[in-house]
Amino acid sequence: MKGRIPDTRRFIRALAADLRPVRPIPRLGSVALGASLVWLAVGLAALAVRGLRPQLWAALTEHPALGAILVGLALVAVGGIGAGLAAGVPGRDVAVRGSLVAGALGVLLSVGVGGVLSMRGGAPLVPAPAVSADVSCLAVALLLSLPPARVALWFVARSAPHRRLLAGLFLATGSVALGAVVVHLSCDGIHPRHLILSHALAPVAGALLLTLPYRSALARGADRVWRG
Repeated sequence: MKGRIPDTRRFIRALAADLRPVRPIPRLGSVALGASLVWLAVGLAALAVRGLRPQLWAALTEHPALGAILVGLALVAVGGIGAGLAAGVPGRDVAVRGSLVAGALGVLLSVGVGGVLSMRGGAPLVPAPAVSADVSCLAVALLLSLPPARVALWFVARSAPHRRLLAGLFLATGSVALGAVVVHLSCDGIHPRHLILSHALAPVAGALLLTLPYRSALARGADRVWRG
């Protein structure tokens, strides 16, 4: 055999020269708790400014649609945030599917059951609010969604997800549902149009408006993490 046999150890050292330690990602439960605490802090601050719906318990009792929408939005929030976080961790497909089931039940409850109950509960006799009231509630839900979404996006970006579009969709839907819960607790509207469009369907609007920006944020965040 002609020629010099390469030094294997030198070759391996050269290959490993640019390798960096693997960055551990935070635990899924810890990040979910962090996002929940951020939402709780922001939500309490918003309720302190906006105030609770007048006679909240009496309103929930008198208008079952309000309770159905509230519980439905909570399920959408848990399902969307849970699916978005789990989508960033390999091997968490079961958690993703379970979260999506919870989110789907939430949509059925808030939009389906809540919508039907609001139409049958006498609320259509109430004068419809101005369109500006619809836009205002929707805008507040979107704004309140941003702080907890920021925590979730940071975690998913560190995980370098390969399903960024789906993760962005889930996080956009779930985070806006969190904002809509606060809006629903503080808004005194009971007209079906307002409840359905500005409260129950707020997560859908969030998905349409924020999915692509969140996908871009995940891509930029993942690039920064893995370059630095």
